[in-house]
Amino acid sequence: MAVKSEQIFELYYQDVYRYLLSYCRDTSLAEELAAEVFLEAVRSLVRFYVDTGDGTPEYAARLMLEIRRVMDQAGVGFRGLDLVLREPLKENESRDTGLQVEAFPYEDIFEEGLEERILEAHLQLEEKYAAMDQKKAAEINEVDK
Repeated sequence: MAVKSEQIFELYYQDVYRYLLSYCRDTSLAEELAAEVFLEAVRSLVRFYVDTGDGTPEYAARLMLEIRRVMDQAGVGFRGLDLVLREPLKENESRDTGLQVEAFPYEDIFEEGLEERILEAHLQLEEKYAAMDQKKAAEINEVDK
């Protein structure tokens, strides 16, 4: 389930604001700083969902290099990249996600060895999701007892 930036703002704004207010003791400055924190957080990650039949690390590498080139040319900085390559949606069928990486570091987007880094990040993410699924299944089994 994807969490939208608005939801993150609503969930954490008051905590961030109170923390900043405790340090600066100025409500206006704390509000301004809290807004800046959330703006920077949203700017720091770039997300792309691509409907494609090519969910290979090679295709992902080409996309990432192009995304970095375009963002650099536009002067838009980012810290990490979420990329999801998925099968195009077909009528009356579920969508299959091919390759997926989260928070792939900007500094790791360079040609040499990129495909291998993407595949490693994808496999690590699959392991993370599998562990989360196992934990959730165990919790459901505990509730059912």
